[in-house]
Amino acid sequence: MKLGVNLWTVYGWRPTEPIAAGILTRVADMGAEAIELVVDANHNTAETLIDRRDELSRVAADLGLAIPSVGTTLFWQYNLGSQDADNRRKGVELMRDGARVSAAYGADVFLVVAAQQEPDTEYARTYETAVSSVREGANFAADLGITIGIENVKTSFIGSPGEFARFLDDVDHPSVKAYVDFGNGAMTGPSYPENWITAVRGRIASVHCKDYDRILDAWVACGQGSLDWDAVFAALGDVGYDGYIYVETPPKAGREPATIEAGLHAAETSLRWLAQYV
Repeated sequence: MKLGVNLWTVYGWRPTEPIAAGILTRVADMGAEAIELVVDANHNTAETLIDRRDELSRVAADLGLAIPSVGTTLFWQYNLGSQDADNRRKGVELMRDGARVSAAYGADVFLVVAAQQEPDTEYARTYETAVSSVREGANFAADLGITIGIENVKTSFIGSPGEFARFLDDVDHPSVKAYVDFGNGAMTGPSYPENWITAVRGRIASVHCKDYDRILDAWVACGQGSLDWDAVFAALGDVGYDGYIYVETPPKAGREPATIEAGLHAAETSLRWLAQYV
C-alpha cells in the first residue's frame, strides 16, 4: 500500500483558490507518494484542470507524486438519484467530466457519490434511478479506461456495508467499484469500519482515510479518534488490498473554514500516524 493526500485535506471541502505547485511540494516533503486532485465549481473546474494538465503533471512528476485518482464534492449538488431530470443529467455530466479529468492526468479512478434521498420520493425509486445513472456515466468512463469508485458517505443513501455491496451488484458494471472511507464507515450507523472493507472484498478501487471521534461525533486526523486501526488494516490485508490510501482529514472536521497551514498540519499528522501501518 502507498500513502497519498486528497487535496481537500489542505484546501477544505470548498477550495477558495487554484491548486498551487507550492502546496504539492509541501505534501511531497511530508513523504506522500500521491495526490488526489479535486474538481470544484470555481477555481478548479474540470476544464481548468484539463487546461493545467501539462503544468500540474510536470510539477507532480518532478516531485515524485503520482496522480492515481480524482474526486469532487459536486455530487452533493447534482444528485444521481434525483427525480429532477435536469439535476440528474448534470450529475451524469459530472461523471463524464470527472472521467475526462482523470484520463487527462493518467489517473485510474474517479470518485462518485451514488445518490441522496429526496422528499416525497420512495427509497426504491431513488435507488433505481441512481443505479441507472451510475451505469450511464460508467459507460462513458469505461471508454476512457477510468474506474468509477462509489464512496460510502454519511448520507441518506447506502447506510450499511451490505447495502454498499448490493448497490455494486445491482449496477453490475465492470468499471464500477467501491471507494472505501474508514471514517465515513465509522460515522455511518455508527458501525465497524472494517465491515465496509470486507463487504466489498475484491472490488475496492481506492481508499480514503480519516479518524472519527465518537464523543465529538466528528472526523479528526488519523490516530486522534476512536477508530480501531489494527482492525481496519487487518481487514485490508485480509481482502488483499494493495493500492493507495489517501489522507482526507480537513481540520475542524471540515465544519468550519480553516487555513491552508492548518490543512497541511492535518495532512502531516495523519501521514505520520499511518506510517506505522503502511
